[in-house]
Parts: sequence; C-alpha cells; structure tokens
Amino acid sequence: MFKKALICMEFGSDLPEVGTCLSGLLNLGVKECLVIQFLSYSEAVNASFSYTTDHLQKNVEKMRLALEKSGFAAEAKTLSGRSPREVYRLAQEQGCDLVIVEGRFHSLSGEMLAGGIAASVIHNQTLPTLVLRVEVSEEQGAPCARMKLCNFTGHALFPTDFSQNADIAFAELEKLVERGLSRVTLVHVMDKVRLEPHLKDRIDEFKALDQQRLKNLEERLRKKGVSTVDIQIRYGNPTVEILNAVRETDPSLIVMGSQGRGFVTELFLGSISHNLVRRSKTPILLIPLPRHEGNVPTAKK
Repeated sequence: MFKKALICMEFGSDLPEVGTCLSGLLNLGVKECLVIQFLSYSEAVNASFSYTTDHLQKNVEKMRLALEKSGFAAEAKTLSGRSPREVYRLAQEQGCDLVIVEGRFHSLSGEMLAGGIAASVIHNQTLPTLVLRVEVSEEQGAPCARMKLCNFTGHALFPTDFSQNADIAFAELEKLVERGLSRVTLVHVMDKVRLEPHLKDRIDEFKALDQQRLKNLEERLRKKGVSTVDIQIRYGNPTVEILNAVRETDPSLIVMGSQGRGFVTELFLGSISHNLVRRSKTPILLIPLPRHEGNVPTAKK
C-alpha cells in the first residue's frame, strides 16, 4: 500500500513512542521512514548562539532509533530555514508516498493547538497524509505530551459524501482491507443545511438512495475480505455527526478524502476534513484529490 513514509516532527518534540506507535505501518507495507525536523529561521539563529547544536538532532535521532527498533530502515534530518510547506516536494524528491505529522491537541479544549506543524502541512497536501493525535496536558506545572498506540488494521471509520475524492479515498480503504483491516464503519451524513427547507419533502427518497450506495460499498469491502461492515446514515451537521460517530464506535483510524463537494482548489480550511483534524482524537488518514486531474468533484444528488 505504502512503501516509504516521511515523518514531520515538531521542533523540540520529545516523543520517541511515536516510533513504537508507527510499528503498525509495517502491516501496510511501509519499510523505510525519513524523519524530518524543520527549524524556522528564528529557531536556527537562536541555535547558532549555543555552544553545541547536538541537541537539535537529539530528538529526531531518538525517533530514528525507535523506528529501527520497530523494524524500519530509518534516516533522520534537521533542516534549518526550511518551511513545513515544502514537505510534499521534499517527500516526492525522496521517493516517499506517505506523509506523517503530529496533530497536537490540548486535553482541555480537545482541539488542535494553533501554530502546530500539522495545520501548515495538510493545508498544502498533495500526498496521502496520516495525522497522529498527540495529547498535550499540564503535569506538575509543565506541558506533557502523550499518545495512544496505533492499530491501523483494526477498525476504520470511513465518512463519505460520495464525491470524487471520497471514491479515491475508498480505493485506499480497500487496500487497507487487503492488508488485514478487520472492521469498517461506513458513515454518510445527510447535510441538514443542504436539504432544508426546499428539499425536506425528498429526505426519504435521498436516504434510500444513500442506503443503496453504502450497501454497494459494503459489498465491495466484503469481496475484499473484511469481516465486519457497519453502515450509518445520519442527519444534521456533517462535522458534528461524524465526530459523534467516532465517539460512539471508537475506531482506531479514520480514512477520508481531504476535499469533498464544492471545495475550492488548493484550499480546504473550514471544510469537514479540516474540522475533523482539529477536533478528532483518532488518527486520520487524509487522501487528497490528485492535483493533475484538476477537476472539481461532481455532486451526485
């Protein structure tokens, strides 16, 4: 499914257990990892006044060693004066087909922290991107970061709006099934804002159509060998309802397209996928619409 992953680390991040968490990527075919720590110009300047710069490489080396211990071939680099927005170009240059970022959220607010590397990276997404959830809390007056172990072939939740990008993301979900994914929850939210008030009298008609679409997806997954497929059709605000589905089903991974119906090319801030990245505590695999196609997904109802 994937062969080589580029892992973006926050500057000063000290979370070597990420390497242990990512051992689940071995089941997806990943054999090599490139760990990158980006230093802004100001961070690089501040570091230049230190007597030693060894500490700059310390954290990425911890990650590299943890990844090697988990069974990967791993390399670690610290880049000065480079922007995280360059990560996809760098990934393609290095032959990576998956990008991994830390999405840090505060344990009290439950939302992704502003200024983190994840927001900058996914805003410029051109490759499949896995956002890992790292919880930051206060312990004994100091920030403390922790994360759950990742199981990428356990239970995946797949939200779909039946757009072109959702179809592309579903193909990646099928590959996950081929790699051993045992359970899938398919979720479609009937958007209340789109249907009310003018189409309210056709809700039952649309629901029946959506039910059949989900049944077709279920059949495809079962042919691939998945043992359990659950179907949910919800009504309301898509972000809220998908988050409710995540809380109720407790998946180990969310797989979805990063752009849905009506997206603006190269911009999805404020969209459902971005909102889920900000607010979900479950790892999210975001699949982009290939840039070379250049087509806006067509609404199917």
